[in-house]
Amino acid sequence: MALEGSLKDFGLQDIFQLIGLQRKTGILTIKSSQDTIYITFLDGKIVNADSEKAKIESKLGRVLLKRGSITEEQLNKALEIQKQTLQRLGYVLVKEGFITNEELKNALTQQILQIVYKVFRWREGEYYFSQEIAVEYDRDSINPITSESVLMEGAQMLDEWPIIERVVKHPDMVFEKTKIDQEIEISDSEEFDFESGVAEKRGDKIRLTQLVYDVYSLVDGSSKVMDIVEKSKYNEFDICKALYELSQRNLIEEKKEKPVEAPKEEVVKEAVPIEKPLKFAFIPILILLVIFTFANLFRFKNPLNTFSSIIAKDNLFNNIKYQKTFLQIYLLDSSINTYFLSEGEYPKSLQDLFKYNLATLESLTDPWNRGYLYINKNDNYYLIGFNSDGTQSLELIYTYILSGGIEKEYKEPEKRKKKNITFLE
Repeated sequence: MALEGSLKDFGLQDIFQLIGLQRKTGILTIKSSQDTIYITFLDGKIVNADSEKAKIESKLGRVLLKRGSITEEQLNKALEIQKQTLQRLGYVLVKEGFITNEELKNALTQQILQIVYKVFRWREGEYYFSQEIAVEYDRDSINPITSESVLMEGAQMLDEWPIIERVVKHPDMVFEKTKIDQEIEISDSEEFDFESGVAEKRGDKIRLTQLVYDVYSLVDGSSKVMDIVEKSKYNEFDICKALYELSQRNLIEEKKEKPVEAPKEEVVKEAVPIEKPLKFAFIPILILLVIFTFANLFRFKNPLNTFSSIIAKDNLFNNIKYQKTFLQIYLLDSSINTYFLSEGEYPKSLQDLFKYNLATLESLTDPWNRGYLYINKNDNYYLIGFNSDGTQSLELIYTYILSGGIEKEYKEPEKRKKKNITFLE
């Protein structure tokens, strides 16, 4: 059994949802021009992730150094033992007493999530899921991560990345600190409102959370964003979000390169008179140049075309809202089944979920403020979402068909069949 295709046709969030819901075991391979990623699943949970460009084992030591868990001397000694025994680096570090098993688990979890969240931003690439009977992973050092928790965090990232990228445009950007008069102090409370881009002012001091302050300390006017990610103990998303906050609060700014003046020519060349026939030949060339400029300016995909930019922007926000709809539908579907297990029947309407604290009023409407369609008929139910234009989407239809009546289904929920989720056999 295999699941394969293009990320343009089927997003990574959809793939994770399929594997998680059907509790599949196997390896998901994702290839793009940027990298090739391998994500290992056990019963629908993530137990490992690796990158061809940077193996997780090779970066583990660096992560532990950044977290302050080990010293350079301890890492070098562990690497020497690993070279002689061919044992895992994490196993050697724990055996030698340099770190605890809990510290190792936290570091490996951070590495796995760093790789997984990186591919969440990919819009192009090919994927292939190979189902296996069993998979190999470090059972003593890795805690399985549920697909649901990754999807929840991934949904937030998809919502906020477009906002962050207005400031942190690419990993080669360099930021420098601005001149400020106020004193900076570390605060446990969250002072910055990401939605509005402003911070609540309290007194004369500037208050930053520990994470934002640590990132601020690494801004030196020469380090690129990728260098700060490499030096910091936090993940890329949190670092870029912190840089966005610091920029919005005018504590840092992009470093502009000073323009290099071209050397002045000392010798002035004599002007060569243009012959009359050459002047007439220049006129049609000038006309063609003007026509070419206007034709390209009003091409639909031209970035200088304002109308095209507005359409592209609308498509981006509609895509983000669609992904949010996908996640909301999935969570509502889970709440419906929780209601069933509690009451022995499906809710009459989605409002019942709100009454039983299984959903919020906001979650009962999609990002376009339209209510989801819910039909409870003949002990079956249908949950339907819509595209941005109000049309139905096959990916947003959940249908549960009972066999043998409610009583049998309640006792044997595993016999329920989810019709809209299938794998290629």
